[in-house]
Amino acid sequence: MAEMLTGQSKMFTEQSVPVAFGSVSESVSLRVCLEESRLDCVPQESRLDCVLQESHLDCVPQESRFRLCPAGVTFRLCSAGVTFRLCPAGVTFRLCPAGVTFRLCPAGVTFRLCPAGVTFRLCPAGVTFRLCPAGVTFRLCPAGVTFRLCPAGVTFRLCPAGVTFRLCPAGVTFRLCPAGVTFRLCPQESRLDCVLQESRLDCVLQESRLDCVLQESRLDCVPQESRLDCVLQESRLDCVLQESRLDCVPQESRLDCVPQESRLDCVPQESRLDCVPQESRLDCVLQESRLDCVLQESRLDCVPQESHLDCVLQESHLDCVLQESRLDCVTFRLCPAGVMLLLLSLVLVLSSADGVRLSCKNEKNENVDWFIVYKQPAGLKYVYMDDDGMKEHDKQVTETLVNTLSPMLKSVRDMEDSFGFLSYNDQPPGSVSPTSGHSKGVVMGDSQSNQAVWMVHSTPQFPYRRDQNYFWPDSGKANAQTFMCVSLSYKALVTVGLHLQNIKALVYDYDLPDDFPKELRDAVQKTTQDTRDTSLQGQLKALSTRDGNQLNIMAKQNGPTAQNGDMYVQLANAFQSDMAAQTFGGQQGRDASFCSGNYKVLNVKKIKTELGKWVPSRDHSKWAVTTTDGITMTCIGDSNRASTQYDRAGGALCITNPKVKDYFMDFKEETEDCGAKI
Repeated sequence: MAEMLTGQSKMFTEQSVPVAFGSVSESVSLRVCLEESRLDCVPQESRLDCVLQESHLDCVPQESRFRLCPAGVTFRLCSAGVTFRLCPAGVTFRLCPAGVTFRLCPAGVTFRLCPAGVTFRLCPAGVTFRLCPAGVTFRLCPAGVTFRLCPAGVTFRLCPAGVTFRLCPAGVTFRLCPAGVTFRLCPQESRLDCVLQESRLDCVLQESRLDCVLQESRLDCVPQESRLDCVLQESRLDCVLQESRLDCVPQESRLDCVPQESRLDCVPQESRLDCVPQESRLDCVLQESRLDCVLQESRLDCVPQESHLDCVLQESHLDCVLQESRLDCVTFRLCPAGVMLLLLSLVLVLSSADGVRLSCKNEKNENVDWFIVYKQPAGLKYVYMDDDGMKEHDKQVTETLVNTLSPMLKSVRDMEDSFGFLSYNDQPPGSVSPTSGHSKGVVMGDSQSNQAVWMVHSTPQFPYRRDQNYFWPDSGKANAQTFMCVSLSYKALVTVGLHLQNIKALVYDYDLPDDFPKELRDAVQKTTQDTRDTSLQGQLKALSTRDGNQLNIMAKQNGPTAQNGDMYVQLANAFQSDMAAQTFGGQQGRDASFCSGNYKVLNVKKIKTELGKWVPSRDHSKWAVTTTDGITMTCIGDSNRASTQYDRAGGALCITNPKVKDYFMDFKEETEDCGAKI
């Protein structure tokens, strides 16, 4: 570290500034940064929105240096090499592939970018382009020339210098003689001998003359729409079809096939627009605005045509941003603007941060060790419980779920390299799988932080899409549903992966890095194969949350009878306790209460919560609670109690917690007696 500071000594001024890190407040030696702030490895769709004064940083690699910007901004930073000069709040950058450099123009300029292969060389300040339809190419003449284009359909072919025309009114047709002939025109009644008999120059004013037509000059067969061959530098076209004018057009100037509505006003010589489609516009581009160094083969692939770069300061640069660059989740505590911490300060920050990247989260987006959500039927209100107790919520259940699932609710290319996820559901969006295990859930893991999250639920087609606005299915409002989330260590993914294999979970969406546990990756590959370890079926497997709450998981046995095919009977036998079970009342082949074994499993007949009362036919959740005193297990399951599910795989996630047991015991307002008919 000393060597680094010595190498940077000319760039910083040392001062002592009090800085707060969590509960630690002390005077830390800081150095005012004289060079620009660095943001390293920015992904293709990174956003720099609303940069205010109290930046937060965490997980910063030691070699990273920062000149901290205004508050409220969170940066995800990585390796060195990229320098940003940040623009005002509200500007969004969508960065293109490697090799493209932008030099951005002054505030207020809007670019609508055209397809790949187009190069712009922008003209001086004050020039406005109004571009003609697609397929038109302009080759522009020297500076100072103004074109006033004639009506659509008129074509000009310009001839050598020295000839001046004063053209007569519209409707006159000329059939001109061979080259080398000079005419001095006589009064209106006169005839011209070298002109075909039907040819007339009828409405030519007295002063109208065709003098000194050079030998090589030819005007052959000009139709009524007017053709002008051989008009050069001093030529004038007055009175061609209404107000159309061509003033002062030099020899090398060409206008081919330009329709009436196309206008080019005041375009200097060095300005070129080649192959620009109709919808492309460059309005009000100031002189100092330049897009240089954009090679013709360069592509702006991730910038849609309607993209805007508004209010970007002229000196802002996005240089050398590689396509594969990524940001690795860094957050700081409050630091004064314009100050960069030394390595010592970075160590203090890193040691004070809790380092949590993946966790179950409550409705306030706070980390929790576990939670259970019970959504009411016909709506999105819900009952919520965690280690702090239980409460009902009038807000929508989606607001709480998105807090936990946000790491996966974005495109795969924006995810961290160390992050992976999978979603499994026997009723995925758009289809049903009667041969897979009857199970639903989401698993997320992060190898860098050694953290994982597992959510077991009962909702078909959930998550519907990996998008914060569309992850909840429209069908999800009708019935009551349950969600159980547990925060785990990364190594627990081995156990979770084996469990998913044994319940034949149907994985329908996933992105798992190659270094993730093989057991979890095999759960994806074996979705369509029956490779379950039958020795584990019907057996409890111990697991614990990150904070030490005790869990059990079970993969059910399959069999022809309730004794060996009903998961809840197997749970009762494993816990050596009677149980009350709530499963979907609309399931075909629904079982009556089970009372013929060592332990009873009674169906819940009526459900009561703080949000109201309902019956199993409106409740798609699957849960069970031990009813024997001294045994405090509550399970969120996959399977329904029905003979149609005896031979179908499924499982349950159970928590040992007396408070949770009490909550669910209160939910069962009435159970079904033994011997009752369904």
